[in-house]
Amino acid sequence: MYYFSKVKYICLLLLLIALSKSCFAKGEVMNQYYYGVDNKQCDMHDAYYIRRATKKPGLWLVKDYYTYEKTLKMSGMFSDDSFKTGQGSFQYYYRNGRLEKEGNYTDGKKHGLWMGYDEHGNTTDSSLFNDGMPYLFSYRWNDKHIIFKGTYDSLGKGSGTETEYYDYEKGKVSSSGIFSEAHKKAGIWNYYYKSGGKSCIGHFRNDSLLTIECYKEDGTTETDSCKEEILPKAPYDFNKFLYDNLHFPEDVRDDFQGKKLKLYTRAIVQFVVNESGAIENIEVIKHTLPELDSEAMRVMKLMPNWLPGKDHNRPVKTTFTLPIVFKID
Repeated sequence: MYYFSKVKYICLLLLLIALSKSCFAKGEVMNQYYYGVDNKQCDMHDAYYIRRATKKPGLWLVKDYYTYEKTLKMSGMFSDDSFKTGQGSFQYYYRNGRLEKEGNYTDGKKHGLWMGYDEHGNTTDSSLFNDGMPYLFSYRWNDKHIIFKGTYDSLGKGSGTETEYYDYEKGKVSSSGIFSEAHKKAGIWNYYYKSGGKSCIGHFRNDSLLTIECYKEDGTTETDSCKEEILPKAPYDFNKFLYDNLHFPEDVRDDFQGKKLKLYTRAIVQFVVNESGAIENIEVIKHTLPELDSEAMRVMKLMPNWLPGKDHNRPVKTTFTLPIVFKID
C-alpha cells in the first residue's frame, strides 16, 4: 500500500512538473506586428508581411510571414525589443518559399559567410564578413556568370578593391575602385559603358564624393546632367494617366454600394523601368480583392514608357513599387 502511494505521489509530481512546463510555454510572451512594403509598421489591412515575435530568455525569436502567400519571409533572433540587434543564424525567403539569403549576426553585425540565391535556387552571392566589415572576398553571380568581385584585407578592417563586370571571362569591366578602412570609398572610381568607354569618373574621400566627371559614349564630356544616380520618371502627368485609365469594376462597386459599405484599399504594384524606359516585370505584391488586383495590372500594362534611370551616367534597370488606391465613399 505504501509502495503504491509512493508511486502515485511520484507520478503526480511528474505530472505537475509537466503541467508547469506546459503552462510556462503557453505563458511565453508572443507579440504580433504588421509591416508595409516599406518595412514600417502599419495597419493590418495594409500589411505586406506579419511579424510574430516570441520572448525567450534574453532573446526574441522572430518569424516574418508574407500576408498574402502565408509563407515564411524571415527567421532569426534579436537581443533587443526594437528588433535591431540580430544574434545568430538568419534566413530570408522569397514569396515562392525559396531561400533568398542566409548568414549569421553577432551583436547586430554580419559575421562569417553569407550566401545569396535567386528565386530558382542558383547561388548569386558569397561573401565573408568580420564584425560587419567585408573580409577577404566577396563574389556575385548572374546566371552562373561572375558579375562582381571584391578582395579585402585579412584583418577585417573593410579596406580593399571592388570590381563589377559586364563579362568577367572577357575582362569587360562595369566599375572599379578602392575602399579605405571601415569600407569607405576612396580615391578614383571608374565607371564604363558596355562598349568599353568611360561613362564617369568619381573622386572620393572617406566615402564622400568630391568631384565627378561624366562622358558620352563617343568620349565627349557630358554637360547636361552628371550625377551618381538619376531616378527614372514619367515624362507625363502620371496621376492624370491613372485617373483617366483606372476604372472601378462595376460588380465590386455595385456590391459595396448595394450593401451601403465604404471601401478604401490599396493594391501595391512592383515593376521595372528598363534601360530604354519600357515598363516590364509587373506584379501585384500587396493584394486586395482579385478584381481590383486585375484592374491594377491592366492599367499598368497600358502605361507609356518612362525616362530611364541612370547610374553614373549609364541607363540602368530600376525597380519601383507603386500604391494604387481604390475608394468607395
